[in-house]
Amino acid sequence: MWDCLDRHPLAAIAAWNVSETSATGSLEPTFLAGEQHGFDEVVRVHRKIEVDEKFHVGLGRQVLARYAATDDDRNEILRAMRGMHSIASEMFTPSKKAPS
Repeated sequence: MWDCLDRHPLAAIAAWNVSETSATGSLEPTFLAGEQHGFDEVVRVHRKIEVDEKFHVGLGRQVLARYAATDDDRNEILRAMRGMHSIASEMFTPSKKAPS
């Protein structure tokens, strides 16, 4: 994400937005596991975080929609989003190899 800061201002926002979207997607399993194991306080706190995360995702979308005016803007946004998607995908995908 930090590499985007040197390229295009909207690229950094786009990478951050994909990161926020990934974080939001990881909350529901946290709620389910917390409820299943009786971690009520963890669930309560993360439910509050979920509200902020949804706001952050919406804010990023609004900024990108408003300021992406040219094909160059859109290409840089897509490049940054694809890069962050690749990072997030690797981070949230369980390894196929068992730990040694």
